[in-house]
Order: sequence, then structure tokens, then C-alpha cells
Amino acid sequence: MTLPLTSSTLQLQLEKRPSIASRTVPIQETSPFPDGRSNGREEDDMRPMASFMPDSDSGRPNFRDLTSAHAWRNRVIWKAGIIEGVAAASLNFISGLLVATLSSWPRAAIPVGIFFGNTFLVSALISATAPASGAHINPLVTIATAFSGLCHPVRAIVYIFCQLVGGALGGTFLRVTLGKTFAHKIHNSGCWIDPEGEVGVWQAALIEFVSVFVLLFLGYGVGLDPRQARLYGPKYGPVLVGLTVGLMTSLTATIHAGYTGAAMFPGRCFGLAVGIGQFQKSHWVWWIPDILAAALHGFLYMTIPLYMSAYPTPIGVDVAGA
Repeated sequence: MTLPLTSSTLQLQLEKRPSIASRTVPIQETSPFPDGRSNGREEDDMRPMASFMPDSDSGRPNFRDLTSAHAWRNRVIWKAGIIEGVAAASLNFISGLLVATLSSWPRAAIPVGIFFGNTFLVSALISATAPASGAHINPLVTIATAFSGLCHPVRAIVYIFCQLVGGALGGTFLRVTLGKTFAHKIHNSGCWIDPEGEVGVWQAALIEFVSVFVLLFLGYGVGLDPRQARLYGPKYGPVLVGLTVGLMTSLTATIHAGYTGAAMFPGRCFGLAVGIGQFQKSHWVWWIPDILAAALHGFLYMTIPLYMSAYPTPIGVDVAGA
């Protein structure tokens, strides 16, 4: 015989069941340490290498590990770095082929091709490498996350080294594929400022700085920030980041003749220049503004939270009682 479901019996049944809080394992950040020590906290299996909190106690980079042989010999970091290098080589090679193909398109159609090409390429590479390395790929991302306290200094240095080596290999493969003559004609699909063009070096540096800052601001908002990565998840995060990169690169691609637009990818500029052995005197434009923008963004990220918590009391109460 079934007892009628009254309020008292329902309350009794709910009390006998294990609470949701007792059965739910909170999602925690992955290990902040370069050697992957768990620190007694639960690992997030969805994003095992995507969180780079440097020091769980201070929340700031632990530069003492820069002198630790144990940190530099860690296999986890170097394996992730190799993945970053392969991804950088792939991106340089494929994006170089894309630019080489678009060079014969009408000028008005080039930004469209860049937008869709970069959006798909970046989204695919992030989805492919995020579980293994966190999908930085771009030294700018590694520098930015280091400045904002999300990437351990040892990991950042290893990543940048591997990204540059991989990018140089990708640029070299591209030069062989395109042929020496064509590769030099289009500057190996790399970053270029015509010394006699409409854009001066300092103007290009300003465009690069502003573009990089906007890219980081949007990129953190849709995926680089661990909180936002959880919000959008592994499905939508890479696409949103890819759309952001596609948008920013396409907007400045053809604004002036003799100027390839904001690169926002110092490793790509470096690797493609290595491929043909051709570095401009203005090559610093693809590095210095990026680092300065990353530093400014990191300062704002660490000092001005990008989120708001609930106000403890009704607005105006503390003022009225003052």
C-alpha cells in the first residue's frame, strides 16, 4: 500500500537523500605548479593544461622556479611545449598558404578570405591542442597570460621557445612550397611594411598596440580567462576566440597599400621571416607593441576585476549611515 505523499513524508524523504552539495565535486583549477603537483585539489579533466595559476598562495608569478633545475627538466612542460611548436608550425604553414592564395584575389575580397580562413584555422588548432597544452600557439597569448598571472614563468619561457622554433620550421616549409622567387615576392606571406608606403613605422606600431589590446580584451572575455572558459565550454570557446582573431586580422588587412595590417602574432612574423632569411629593420613593430599591450592588459586584469560580486548591502545604506 502506498502512503499518500504529504508535505511531512516528502520532507522525510528529502532528508534521507544525500544532499546535492555532498555529491557534487567542485571544479577546481589545475595544478599551479610547473611539475603538475596536485596540491591536494581536484583536477579539471576537461581542461588539464589550460589553467596556469602560478602560485596558489600569492596569486603572482613564482620567479624562484626560474632557478629550479627540477622545473626546467619537467617532462610535462616540454611535452606541452612540443605540442605548441607543432601547432605554431602548422599555423604558419597553413596561414602562409592562405595569404599566398589571397594575393591574387581582388583587393576588396581579401579581408573576407582572411576572416573566414583565420577563424576556421585558429578555432580548429585551439580545439586540437587545448587538452594537451592549453592552446597558446601564439607567443602573444603566452606573454599576456604570464603578465596577467595565469601562466607560470618557466612554462611561458618553454612555450615561447618552442613556438618560435616551430614557427621558423613552418616558415621554412612554406618557402620551399612556394618557391624562392614567389616567396620573396610576397615576403613569404609574412608581416611587411613598405618603407615607401602610406604607413609609417610608428603608425604601424600604434595600430599594432591598439589591435593587440583589443584582441586580448575580447579574447579573455570569450575564453582565455578560466572563468569564461568554463562559461562557454570546450565547444564554443575555441570558435569565439577564432572569430575574434578573424575579425581583428581582417579589419586591418587592406586599409593601406604596402602594409599587411596588424599581425598580433609575433611568432608568425618571426617564423615567416626566418623562412626566407629576410628581416626588416622595422621587425620590432611586431614585438614591442605586443609586449607593451600585453603588459597593460595584464596590469588591468590583475588590478581591476573583469567580474562583479554581489553587493553585501543595498546600495546607499552605507552612505546613509555615514
